[in-house]
Amino acid sequence: MPKCSEGKVFGAGIFVLALWLFVGLPLYYGAGNAHSQSHQVAEQTANSSTAKPDGSEAAPLFVQIKPTPKTAAERVQEDEEREEKRSGDRWLVRWTAALFIATVGLIFATLVLGYFGYLQSRDMKHSIGVAQKSADAAMLSAQAAVAIQLPIIRITPEKLSHGDGHTGGQTFEECSVDAVLLSNLGPTKAFPVEILHGWAIGNELPPEPNYRFIDAFNANFILEPDPKTTPRKRLTLAMPLEPGQWPEILKGNYLWFYCSLHYDDFMGTRHSHGFCWRWANVGMGLAWRVDDTPAYNRRT
Repeated sequence: MPKCSEGKVFGAGIFVLALWLFVGLPLYYGAGNAHSQSHQVAEQTANSSTAKPDGSEAAPLFVQIKPTPKTAAERVQEDEEREEKRSGDRWLVRWTAALFIATVGLIFATLVLGYFGYLQSRDMKHSIGVAQKSADAAMLSAQAAVAIQLPIIRITPEKLSHGDGHTGGQTFEECSVDAVLLSNLGPTKAFPVEILHGWAIGNELPPEPNYRFIDAFNANFILEPDPKTTPRKRLTLAMPLEPGQWPEILKGNYLWFYCSLHYDDFMGTRHSHGFCWRWANVGMGLAWRVDDTPAYNRRT
């Protein structure tokens, strides 16, 4: 005989209780209530059929209200009121339709205005672009016209000199460029302000110039637009030499001299023009040869 565990017994008890609550009780009370309610309804029907109405709960009184017949004037007034209401409804419909048509027209007009506004803005952008291009072209033309009228500066250094220098009671070997010759090949005057200059000794030119001296021009110095006019500007340049450097310089390609002229044009705009030369053998001895390294030949 199989054993019944406590869990099975408890589960069976729960099942029986649920069966009684959800099946047994509804059947029991449902059948009894239905029988009693049908019995009470039958008794009330019998009592109401035999009892006379006296205003009590068992025999209430019944009152029937009958409307009085309307007069001809009242009927005419009601017809007029109905006709007036129908007329008001018709006008309301008409005004609603008119408002709808006006709203649709307004929307259509807004769309048309938006379309034309878009076309106008597009044309305006195109016109602004054309005007900007014209202004840029005019500016370039003006700059080109001014550039044509600017001075064209040329500088020629004098020959390299060699000698002894004296500083603080000491004597040392040096070389120098005593002066430079300036000329203006352009159509307008130039007004020199100052000239910066320096040098480099060695087998190659440094990437950027190092101007060691600055010599100013007199306030009334004018460089006339005449190639035949070549004023001379004296320099305070002195290049101290170390032992053994001068023989290397005499071989050529071992010394560079460079300068930058700052000047104002006829419109008062400040410009600068750089130059560079290398002391080299030119076939008939040593002389200055133009070096076109970009960093040393900048123009502004």
